[in-house]
Amino acid sequence: MKKIVLFLTFCSVLIAFSGCKKDEPAPKNQITLDGTSYDISTTGIILTDQGEMTSGSIVLGSTSSSKTIQVQLEFMFKTASGISGTYELGQNLTRYLLATSAYYVTTIGKGTVKEPFTNPTAATLTITDKGSNNYEITFKLKPATGSEIEGYYAGDIVPI
Repeated sequence: MKKIVLFLTFCSVLIAFSGCKKDEPAPKNQITLDGTSYDISTTGIILTDQGEMTSGSIVLGSTSSSKTIQVQLEFMFKTASGISGTYELGQNLTRYLLATSAYYVTTIGKGTVKEPFTNPTAATLTITDKGSNNYEITFKLKPATGSEIEGYYAGDIVPI
């Protein structure tokens, strides 16, 4: 009996001091530029079936008290393979991100100053189609000049 009590005491102490790993916070629908995150407030998608290939453009926008940021992601994919997947610069035969992808920053209060950052030297776009115009998107663009920009969005995207 003494061994059973000792064993149960040991198990109770072991359970009391064991813990679960903290859950990772869910990513937010944000664009990050120069270490500052901006909430995504506007979205849009255009898909154009061109037979064997489909061209696409996703627009994500954010407006804060000091800046308006618009990201335009241009891509192509084999129509039969569907939109979901990872896109990179260059042309693999199934899906690729176009060098015309860009972002624009307008500084509010200093007139309309647009700074386009185009022709990325490195870029990645991942799209998951969840059905009914609902998508999960992650992206990262590194332009030849200007700052790297990245973002995450999950939710409905309005067809344009």
